[in-house]
Amino acid sequence: MATCMHLLEQVTPVAFQNDEHVGRAGRLQVGFNAFEFVLHFEDFVIDGVATAGPFAIVATPAMAQVFAATLSESLAQYEQRFGKIPEPPK
Repeated sequence: MATCMHLLEQVTPVAFQNDEHVGRAGRLQVGFNAFEFVLHFEDFVIDGVATAGPFAIVATPAMAQVFAATLSESLAQYEQRFGKIPEPPK
């Protein structure tokens, strides 16, 4: 499985309409094979409580593509509103 890792910064939680639980991750690895993509979050905290281990989301390639398009659109809207996002530390 190929992977890449990005560090995620602390952010202010977003309010959800249905009172869902909110999780925050310190690290993200993205892996894939011919059948699925895996978003593997580490240092994961849900509702202010550290979880016992990492958390992963497994998605079909089609759903991963929808996720990527949605995230790309959201990033563009963010930069229009708040300005260019600085490069993360290497």
